[in-house]
Amino acid sequence: MSQTISASELANYKQQLKQVEAAIVLDPDNNELKKLAEDLKQVLFSICFSFLYSFFHFFNYFIFIFFKFSYVGHYSCRRIS
Repeated sequence: MSQTISASELANYKQQLKQVEAAIVLDPDNNELKKLAEDLKQVLFSICFSFLYSFFHFFNYFIFIFFKFSYVGHYSCRRIS
């Protein structure tokens, strides 16, 4: 997912899933509700996966930059005797 999801939109998806799951309890044979619940779970999973992927991508970039610049002086300085 390349689109940014706000906290309120995420909360909205979670609330919709709770409502659909409550409706499934009342009508367990309704395949449309079951399909809707699975679709909402897939959307929530995609949002969470996208967030984790972005976080780890940023974290790896940060580690790369940190180590790249923290050792520049170590390797470039020569001891003059």
